[in-house]
Amino acid sequence: MSQELINGHQEKSERVDCLENLTAEQRRAMWPPAQQLEEKHIRNCQLLKSRSKVLDHMPKNATCAELGIWKCGFSKGILKKTQPVKFHLIDISKTAIEIANQKFAREILDGIVSVHLGDSSEIVMSMVFQRYTNIITTKISNSSQKLLIILSFWLP
Repeated sequence: MSQELINGHQEKSERVDCLENLTAEQRRAMWPPAQQLEEKHIRNCQLLKSRSKVLDHMPKNATCAELGIWKCGFSKGILKKTQPVKFHLIDISKTAIEIANQKFAREILDGIVSVHLGDSSEIVMSMVFQRYTNIITTKISNSSQKLLIILSFWLP
């Protein structure tokens, strides 16, 4: 694997393919370790029984993003329950994006839903959200199927 590819001098799609071919240790070596959390970072954290319960805590009529949409099953629930003014669906899979384009064709035409193909961290950092944004990402491990990460934050 060329160092040029790892350094991101190729097209983003090629870089994504490259990252998928790296081992976990190789990927970790590309980024610095996470910083220690402080009390202020976890002060308002809540543990919820299921991801559907997250929707009860999300504000209506807000800007929302879901990272990792796969077949858009949860996306439909987010749209119905929270009625966002803007809903960003983000995935690295072309198949997932095609599914989203089909399932949300009307909402895309209405300007409510935007679909984004690519690395979620790059896409989120490049967006200009409204002041309050809810981002939902789920990561299901093959062994435990229990990891869920919800991020809600204020942007300057």
